[in-house]
Amino acid sequence: MSCTDRDIQRIKSNILKSVVSRDFLDEIEKIKVMEETKKEIEKVKAKEKEILANLELKKLKGNI
Repeated sequence: MSCTDRDIQRIKSNILKSVVSRDFLDEIEKIKVMEETKKEIEKVKAKEKEILANLELKKLKGNI
């Protein structure tokens, strides 16, 4: 079986698309992980605010 220049170009193009797609999917996965991490950080910050508010409330009540 012989390959023409057109066949070679098509194969190169398909390989490039595959690599770009894989890189793109890797970037999408990184973004998803960053978004999940951001949500976790927000949960921790909210819990921290809640704890600080409770601590302040206890100070005002004179329990500390």
